[in-house]
Amino acid sequence: MKESKSIFNLLLFALSFAFIANLSGCNSMGSKEAPANQPTGESWLFAQTADSGTVKHNESDGSYTVTLNGAAPVMIKFTDTPVRKASTIKAEDFVENWSKMFPSGKPNAAIVALIEAPPGHIEEAAVCTITNVAYDKKTDIMTYTVKGIPGEKAFIIDKKGKPIHKLATEFGPIIMFIDSAQISGNFNLVIKNQTGDDELYIQTDRPATSKGIDLNNNPTVITQLEAGKEPNTYLIDVPIPTSSLRVYVFNEIPNPTQDEYAPNDPVMKNIRYDYFELTVDGTDYSCGDLSSLDQLGRCIELQSSKNGKLVETMGWKQPLTTVVGQIKTINPSAVKGEIDKDPVRSTFVRVLGPTLGVEDWENTPNWVDAFQALQGQKITITGKFNGVANPKKKGQWLFPPAKYDYVGTYDSGVWTFTGQDDNHIPNEKLIFKNITQKDIFGGDFDFTIIAPDGKTTTHKSANDVYECVLRDFATGFNHGFFGKFNSSKDFSVKNQWASQYYNVYSKTIEENSNSYGDAYSDNVGMNVHIGLSPKTVDTLTAILLADNQSGGYNKKAAEGGGGSVQSKFMIGFGNPGKYPINTLIINGDEQDKDPSNNFWIPDDIVKDKWIKIAVKAPLISGAQDIDPWFWVKIPKGTPSEELQPSFSATGFLPGFVWNWVDTDGGRWVLATPPISKMVGKCDPNPPAN
Repeated sequence: MKESKSIFNLLLFALSFAFIANLSGCNSMGSKEAPANQPTGESWLFAQTADSGTVKHNESDGSYTVTLNGAAPVMIKFTDTPVRKASTIKAEDFVENWSKMFPSGKPNAAIVALIEAPPGHIEEAAVCTITNVAYDKKTDIMTYTVKGIPGEKAFIIDKKGKPIHKLATEFGPIIMFIDSAQISGNFNLVIKNQTGDDELYIQTDRPATSKGIDLNNNPTVITQLEAGKEPNTYLIDVPIPTSSLRVYVFNEIPNPTQDEYAPNDPVMKNIRYDYFELTVDGTDYSCGDLSSLDQLGRCIELQSSKNGKLVETMGWKQPLTTVVGQIKTINPSAVKGEIDKDPVRSTFVRVLGPTLGVEDWENTPNWVDAFQALQGQKITITGKFNGVANPKKKGQWLFPPAKYDYVGTYDSGVWTFTGQDDNHIPNEKLIFKNITQKDIFGGDFDFTIIAPDGKTTTHKSANDVYECVLRDFATGFNHGFFGKFNSSKDFSVKNQWASQYYNVYSKTIEENSNSYGDAYSDNVGMNVHIGLSPKTVDTLTAILLADNQSGGYNKKAAEGGGGSVQSKFMIGFGNPGKYPINTLIINGDEQDKDPSNNFWIPDDIVKDKWIKIAVKAPLISGAQDIDPWFWVKIPKGTPSEELQPSFSATGFLPGFVWNWVDTDGGRWVLATPPISKMVGKCDPNPPAN
């Protein structure tokens, strides 16, 4: 491009007609309440640069595809006045959080670009709407779908309002401005160092700052971070929304530094480190977790709080020295270095888990032996896939919800599952062949799908209903169900490790902590997440424990009972043993056959709304079976000591009372009177409030 024949043209891409009002200095006279579960707060603007771009006209619908080539992987963001803040956000996070930051889907934007133009050509402005955004991390290409304003005949309009029908299809260096996202500000993250080592380094894999230091891909010695009020505490600001933030703690700086680290990476061979994860997207589903999935290098305790009041904890029942000692007794080759009560003498680096250190766990256990022990038996995998929503198209699914039901058998090295799910053709077969140790430990592998007409396809990792079948298959072996309990309906904390074959590493981790021991630790009812909903939590404190310290272990969370925020609620029916129930149904879905007459309501059902619960039960001899139901509302995120669940059960006989009983420090049990008193039906519609 020759400089003499080029001028800068301002292209104004308006994603909503409100942009026209902004150009004329108009202000809205009112405000609207943000949609539920959407972050509200400060208004942020974004600036993105790219090396070049193209515009392509789509004849089918009259839209244009704007492609930014060489788009910067990190975008600058800054607040609108009167707030004065600045930070960065990764382009991939910007796209991932698009619907949360822009609930209407139509933010304002402008692109300033260098465009080839004849000498003397005046500046041009293009006003349009942009509907879709996508980013390819591998190629650094950002794309937008744009349309001209309805009623206009051209894509570009000059300053006098005259349509320009010739569109420059290529342009040079670009700066793009997007206005404006509603972000809830920053989430408070506190690091408390109890290790006795002041030379620890902190790094994040997403933008986060402390005292002006950007921790993204920048290991920083802990003492350089902003100091907290208490000794050895340090403050980090995490922007909201942020997806999947990982916070690393190193004993020394890796070389080279990178976004993510794996313990089997040669760079990390002799570096002791650990991490914890959190998602703070401004919604009720924000959470954090501890993960010892790939390795254990340091024990960390997590504490959530609101206005200085403790809400929930997660951590370790035993200190690192004890856990490492247990694993060393089982499998000494998995322990790298020698741990000592005196940290100066300790050469400990990590315990390497079987997902990445499969060579160290090759025969602990041998999964082929576990498979052969099941030859001639059947295993059943059944459940419900919750679906994956399309973030770009409200009300649509990338993968729709579905129930699935498959029965599998093993013969000559091959698992064959026959069954169906709601999204695919009945009587299809799933073929799991040549499964390795790593496949089961990692819970992820390719397999073949055979349709009834014989057509075959290969399923690769995807968050769909087939992945649920694969997850349950891996869980059945990792948690020692299959061989003793051969149905996924029996997956629960109390039934795990029953078989002689199970993931020994995962068992050791989970019996000593609230940390992930394998990829699907939460699939059996163990709550490994700490709730970070902005309604109930404003601060997460991560305590770096000394090797001989334990702390934060949440017994209820470990047993599937939830913590004081993300509690699960148990329902008890009638008189156990005398009036046994057959089936519990929640919101129309069959849940479980539970001989103990108790059922824990999963977290994904407890969403501060009325849920419909039905009980199918055989009554006393001579009585007619009935199908009563009732409505229960449990406010999610309410500390258990403040909880008073709402209840409605119209249609029962006078004097028929259901009681909420607080047992074992916050577990609420719904206890019924004798089932023989049940008559009639409950109101089919949920209560008004």
